[in-house]
Amino acid sequence: MNPLPADLAAAVELGGEMGRRFAEFDWSAHPLGPPERWPAEFRAAVVTALTSRFPIVLWLDPRDLFLVYNDAYISALADKHPAALGRPGREVWWDIWEPISPMLHSVVTTGAATWSNDLLLSMVVEGRRRDRYFTFTYGPLIGGRGDVSGVFCAVTETTERVLGERRLHLLNAVASGVMETTTIDDAVGAAVRVCSDERADLPFIAVYVADADGAVVLRGATASVQPVLPRALTELTASDPASWSRTDPHEIGDVAAAVPGIAAILGTDCPERALALPLGEGATGGALVVGINPRCPLDDQYRGFCQLLADQLSSAFTQIDSYEQQRRRADALAELDRAKTAFLTNVSHEFRTPLTLLLGPLDDALSEAPPGSVLAERLGAAGRNARRLQRLVDSLLDFSRIEAGRANAKLVCTDVGALTAHIASSFTELCHRAGLELVLDCRAAPAEVDPGMWETIVLNLLSNAVKYTLRGSISVEVRAEPPHCRMTLRDTGVGIAKEDLDRLFERFYRAENLRGRSVEGTGIGLSLVRGLVELQGGTVDIDSELGRGTAVTVWLPLSVAGAAVEQSPAATPDETNPYVAEARQWVTPVAEPAPALGEPGERRLVLIADDNADMRAHLDRVLSAHWETVVVADGRAALAAAKQLRPDAVVTDVMMPGLNGFDLLAAIRADPALAATPVLMLSARAGAEAVDEGFAGGADDYLPKPFRSQELVDRVASRLSAVARERDRQRREAQLDLVHLDSALQATDSVAGILDALIGYPHGSADADADAVAIGVVDTEQHARFEYAGDLPAEVRDRYHVVALDAPLVGVDVITGGEPMVVPDTFELPPRYQHAVRNTAADIRACVAHPLRDNTSRVIGAMLFLWREPRQFGAAELDTFGRMAELTQAALDRVRVMAREHRIAVDFQEHLLDLDRGSTAGVVAAVYQPAGEAMRVGGDWYSVTPLGRAG
Repeated sequence: MNPLPADLAAAVELGGEMGRRFAEFDWSAHPLGPPERWPAEFRAAVVTALTSRFPIVLWLDPRDLFLVYNDAYISALADKHPAALGRPGREVWWDIWEPISPMLHSVVTTGAATWSNDLLLSMVVEGRRRDRYFTFTYGPLIGGRGDVSGVFCAVTETTERVLGERRLHLLNAVASGVMETTTIDDAVGAAVRVCSDERADLPFIAVYVADADGAVVLRGATASVQPVLPRALTELTASDPASWSRTDPHEIGDVAAAVPGIAAILGTDCPERALALPLGEGATGGALVVGINPRCPLDDQYRGFCQLLADQLSSAFTQIDSYEQQRRRADALAELDRAKTAFLTNVSHEFRTPLTLLLGPLDDALSEAPPGSVLAERLGAAGRNARRLQRLVDSLLDFSRIEAGRANAKLVCTDVGALTAHIASSFTELCHRAGLELVLDCRAAPAEVDPGMWETIVLNLLSNAVKYTLRGSISVEVRAEPPHCRMTLRDTGVGIAKEDLDRLFERFYRAENLRGRSVEGTGIGLSLVRGLVELQGGTVDIDSELGRGTAVTVWLPLSVAGAAVEQSPAATPDETNPYVAEARQWVTPVAEPAPALGEPGERRLVLIADDNADMRAHLDRVLSAHWETVVVADGRAALAAAKQLRPDAVVTDVMMPGLNGFDLLAAIRADPALAATPVLMLSARAGAEAVDEGFAGGADDYLPKPFRSQELVDRVASRLSAVARERDRQRREAQLDLVHLDSALQATDSVAGILDALIGYPHGSADADADAVAIGVVDTEQHARFEYAGDLPAEVRDRYHVVALDAPLVGVDVITGGEPMVVPDTFELPPRYQHAVRNTAADIRACVAHPLRDNTSRVIGAMLFLWREPRQFGAAELDTFGRMAELTQAALDRVRVMAREHRIAVDFQEHLLDLDRGSTAGVVAAVYQPAGEAMRVGGDWYSVTPLGRAG
């Protein structure tokens, strides 16, 4: 082989694999001959190709088109490399010669270059047809005589991009197609229609969905193959879809065998394999079966595309299932609403007969009862509440008629200003009693209204205003503002939060945490108002701000000029107006709770809390026959009275303004001084769930309304008996504990022993055990020495071990003042104590201190019980602490006497030991004696006898 020319030699060195193969090829035996004889255009093209990183193939010789190519072109050849080098193009690209040979011939014959963009070429790779896409250009190699001697081709494979774009377009089209579908069949049909147009990626698809019996059956498929597909998925896959993996879909290996007849329909496009991908779970669970293009490898990209398609269909099924559930829920709610309206209508009608039989005899009996008598009071309460029930029944009936579309307004032309003033004036006396100013500014304004409906509207709005206006004023204004008649009711009440305004007119909706005179109500008042206003052709608006008040405005069409105006009927007398009668209960004054007479423990006091005046009076009347009672109108007043009076039992309603029954119960249980007080809750909520909620909240008993008076008395008596038994038990235990404490103190012989006995003593209740105990003993006229036991840091013990008797300390003040001190929270002590409070803030937050006296009543020290957290102290606890102080001072006095006697004995013994035993003044005898209990001095005792007395 002759050496290559310099230009080709340099290109070979830079040309990688193909440079080496070009150099090693036996060109001398090739029709093109040795490269050194090649025309200049051939050599220049080879140099360009071998040194380029872009795929380039050269077709040399216009007749045979022999191939020379670079490394970048190897991937396009696949298994045709390396045999393709130097071979004629027809032999190398026999599989695609039909589409490319005309282009090559055109360049050779005309010299005009070609351009092909994303051209599909179905090549044979490793014995199988594969669809591949290329963008390339064929350009002429011009010889020295101006003729075309070959073809230059720069080419890039775009298969991955073309498939990606095509599949993405298909996914978007499927997503758009199924987006608006509302049924499974619609979604399946949309997906099949879109996919049927993309046979290149999906020769066929089939969607299988679970039916009502749970069997996964064919729901839709490519039209041409649907007749031959099996109905059941298991017939196609021979396995249960529940066992398939989402990350590894089930593969059908021989489609033609699994689906007889499909090969005849699809011909050469019939897939050899198919994938079955699961479609979600539940009622719409199923599978998507997709045929795999036999000319595309089933690689990760192809599998991912199929999975995304299944995910889209699965997501559509999920949305449809959710839509179906919402539709069924809406239908069920609508049916429930219709049933509820019918029920309310029927119940309201059924209530009218017993109400008539109640109100008639009550009115007759009340007219015959002596005015001011107890009987008249009871009959009056019964009559008021029966009429309240009648008003609720009428409201429910009106509401149900409006809901059912059966309410009709009987419109007459009326002076709305005069009618409104008549109606609102019935609240004048009530507003005066409530301390509110009622301002009526109602001018003439003719409009067509139903007088009865208008009365209900005005009374409802006024009743709400009185309930939620605790001070200030209520104003009612009527104006003719063509083309409307406007009625505005303003108050200076508690106002309504913005988040509640949009829902106020919803039926049964009640804004939370509104502080009013009562929490009673059905939640349909404002909804009824809106319904009645709309029946009369009007609208209603509400504007409110928390803490500033509310304004409700009703707009009605103004009557045409000259229309006859009917006279307004007289207002309903406030004695019989059920709205006024009910509102009067909210403003009934409640007497301040008075302290009960008698010593604690001897009395039985029941605290009653209810916001309904008639119910308060009834409870007071029933319970006051057996025990002392105090009544309050809300939870806050009940808590204050409980702290002041320490009742033996609390009877409270659950629903009250401000602090409700459960909040009151929680506050009582959180107060150590009140925690053991039995609480009986009354509620209009009945049923096991309500009772369980009451007991779960910590109530001792729960009594649903209505209840018999005797049942209430029995329940309270049972609680009081249990309290009495518990107090007796605690009293006996406390006495026994004091006896044990006394025994322990009698056995001590030091201040440390006294402290150990005190710190281990149960101080009267489960949470009353002190964290530490201290005893201070007057050491000198200027100082006292304190010893500590329990959980107290050494730093505090050392700081306050020896203290001056003028130091600003609780223990010192008890010693110098001789009076006990009870400190629930050290942070509330006067300023003179603040230095000590800061030093002990982490260790001492509450204490009880008692002076300790000797048998002459002289103060010799102080005893302190210390706690890490603030706490309240009950009377029984403080009494126990006082008795403990008495036992402690006796023990301390005894220890002091023993210490004094011990010092005397020691001094006497030491004095004897100092005698001159060599003296002739007497005889000394030595006797050993053990230590005695009193003086605790043992050892050798010496008896001295003068010589004059010896013998």
